[in-house]
Amino acid sequence: VHNIKVHFSTSKQFYFPWQKREIFKAVNDVSFDLYEGETLGIVGETGCGKSSLARAIIKMIPIASGKIMWRGEDLSGFNKTKMQKIRREIQMIFQDPLASLNPRMNIGEIIAEPLRTHYP
Repeated sequence: VHNIKVHFSTSKQFYFPWQKREIFKAVNDVSFDLYEGETLGIVGETGCGKSSLARAIIKMIPIASGKIMWRGEDLSGFNKTKMQKIRREIQMIFQDPLASLNPRMNIGEIIAEPLRTHYP
């Protein structure tokens, strides 16, 4: 991950064409290297951009600038099909356990679900 920036356009209650939208910088110039077999935990204060960074890494949201490299390839040019294949090798658990984990499933079912999705 090299110099990632994630920006969001903020909208006002009354938007007129001549008004400029403000840009909110959720992630600003983040870089790190993560090698095969390593695990990364992203921690920080509420609203500091943890989820935006994680979503940008797996292309759930667009990046304003920077590069996300996966095994020597830049993910920015990957289409939906190619990203789906890569997501088989990347696992993310987002900070909201109620949204991430189904309380009606036991832990074995939760772990097996992505395996059944990616390896039917």
